[in-house]
Amino acid sequence: MKRTIHLFVEDKPGVLMRVAGIVTAKGANIHALTVAPDPDQAGIERMVLVAEVEPRLEKRIVNEMNRLIQVLSATDVSDSA
Repeated sequence: MKRTIHLFVEDKPGVLMRVAGIVTAKGANIHALTVAPDPDQAGIERMVLVAEVEPRLEKRIVNEMNRLIQVLSATDVSDSA
């Protein structure tokens, strides 16, 4: 099932690799990935990640992202409309 995850992360080297690594380690395929500076906060990036994730792993992936030090928040917004 495709999931859309919004993240706010620190603008530091390696953050994108760590976030993508969590998704790919679970065998999920990343369909889209967008990163842009947050206009309201210096040093913070907004990231949107769309991936095909097995239903049993949806919450686990977001929880693991939130445990990363450089991730300020990760939220699955797939069901919001």
